[in-house]
Amino acid sequence: MFTSRRLWLRACLSAGSLSLLAIPAVAQTLNIVTLESYDKTVSLSGELVGATNGQYQINTISGILSIDINDVSCAGDGCPPVEPDFVVGAEARLTSSDGTMNVTGKLMDIVDDQYVLDNAALGSIRVDIQMVDCSGEGCPSGLRFAEKSATASIATPPNEPEAISEDAVELVEPEVISENAAEVVAPELFLENTAEPAESEVIPKNASELANPANASVSFAGSDTVGLGLLPFLLEDYADSLDASAITTVISETETLVNYVDSNESELSSAYVNATGSGDATDALEAKTAVFGMTSRPMNDDEASRLIATGTSDLRFSDYETVIAVDSLAVVANPANPIRELSIEELGAIYLGIIDNWSQVGGLDAPITVLSRDDGSSTRSVFENVVFAGQELPLAQSVTYPGGDNPEMAAAVKADPHAIGYVGFAYSEGLTRLDLTSECGITSTATSFAVKTEEYPLGRRLYLYNRPDNTPEPAQRFLEYVLSPEADDAIAQSNFVNFAVERTEQGTARTNSLYDGLDLQSAVQLRLANQMRVDLSLWDRLSTTIRFNTASSRLGNKELNDIDRLVSSLSESPLSTRLMVVGFADDVGAFENNLLLSQRRSETVADVIRSVASDRAPNVQIDTRSFSELSPSVCNTDANGRAINRRVEIWIRN
Repeated sequence: MFTSRRLWLRACLSAGSLSLLAIPAVAQTLNIVTLESYDKTVSLSGELVGATNGQYQINTISGILSIDINDVSCAGDGCPPVEPDFVVGAEARLTSSDGTMNVTGKLMDIVDDQYVLDNAALGSIRVDIQMVDCSGEGCPSGLRFAEKSATASIATPPNEPEAISEDAVELVEPEVISENAAEVVAPELFLENTAEPAESEVIPKNASELANPANASVSFAGSDTVGLGLLPFLLEDYADSLDASAITTVISETETLVNYVDSNESELSSAYVNATGSGDATDALEAKTAVFGMTSRPMNDDEASRLIATGTSDLRFSDYETVIAVDSLAVVANPANPIRELSIEELGAIYLGIIDNWSQVGGLDAPITVLSRDDGSSTRSVFENVVFAGQELPLAQSVTYPGGDNPEMAAAVKADPHAIGYVGFAYSEGLTRLDLTSECGITSTATSFAVKTEEYPLGRRLYLYNRPDNTPEPAQRFLEYVLSPEADDAIAQSNFVNFAVERTEQGTARTNSLYDGLDLQSAVQLRLANQMRVDLSLWDRLSTTIRFNTASSRLGNKELNDIDRLVSSLSESPLSTRLMVVGFADDVGAFENNLLLSQRRSETVADVIRSVASDRAPNVQIDTRSFSELSPSVCNTDANGRAINRRVEIWIRN
């Protein structure tokens, strides 16, 4: 019985269009309607039980779904009557959102979801309602469909879950959270970066010839990935913010001094960088020999405790922990290779020599040319840590080592149609980035969007830490610059990934995987999955993704800054812009309890966005959805995966 029901459901939810059918036994006596999106990709049939607040409520086999009235056409005896709320023969102007259409005339009718306009030059023309805005005396005053009155009979389907109250959230949350407080979001990875910063005046000198670096306005110590790979670009670009020129002096392989001078060559400020390793960041902060500690991983418990013992607060998850960029590798193949995806297990087997022909993974019958970095390379360490799950395993003897860094590896892959390798994300242009499928079957796409959302397995955050009792005004100014869109170009030039907001359509792969692992006997899970399937077809996703610390609904410094960037990107949005703030949870605990927690988190984020956007993006309407543990971004098999899945996504329509 369970199997046949599952097959029947999947047949109804076939790829390409969505069709949710009402129970046949009651279809003859209820007000059955069909709601269809204007692009024909979504079709829902069932009993229309309400049309309020601009949404249809349709009762399907899995419960009541809410669909925006303006998104779909309604067919059937149960549809609300069409209101004659436009003035026949009155003037109207139809304008497309992109400005390519601007036509005026007399509005004669609204037929088949099209305006019928009588234009003096063109005669009678028809324009889709969804394509244009209508202004003028003849235009409809609001929704074309009369909403059912509050006294209308609204049926409640069997087993429909009760509404969730905020009070219930407060009571349930402490009991259901069993996540380990020591869990962290980002793995401890370490990447090389070999890009050259923008050309500047570089004056190699002996340390004795320099002004004392200890007198620098701002000082940095710690990670060489940050200090040598990213910071030179930021410090060079920061000169523009100061209306100054940057003079860079190389003291040693790890030490750099940057002096900022005005047009009269008077010094305005200076920065000293000592880039050795992430472990040295805490030492410098502890001794106050540096203002900023640079790390390519989150600060651990021991390091935080050491700093607390010196009289400062716990810097983690506070205003004194700043995520400045995201780093990632990409697994790449030659563009002539038809392979587009590998599982992480297959990738490991290729590097161990267990798989040595592309035909073994669905490709051509050709030997695989396996390329890797030399022993001791930090990039190789990152790659093997993810692919071999932290184990130290010997690579196959057939592996080739092209030497050099990212450019040499990229060139070697381009030169060999059967090669596979890995490079810094920015060096993958012109190559095929391979999507990676995890042990639980979730595929991560190799895009900058996936890196920004932290859902690609070969990525990590880069940090600056500073003490509240040792942050001079020049350091605060630099932080403001780093967190602003002004720094985006410099971060991109350094081959790291910035936090500029990107937008993407939600793919069919995500829709098709919604029902994997779903308990089809659960009315709650089935209803939410069906609702999410509809929403995915109508909303795009933004790269802004908010994550929470374990058992918490408090927003951290990075998350607040991400929201600020989001609102800035929406400041000139048209009136029709809508945001959906969508909450998710990991799979620890009961599904219903996780739904409560994801709801609370989505409301927390929505409230902050509303507050920030009230005067900066007043045209944006903000709503919320919660989907509990549905649609995980990564596997829930370890602490890092669960932390990534505790998230709030931002969806958009306009």
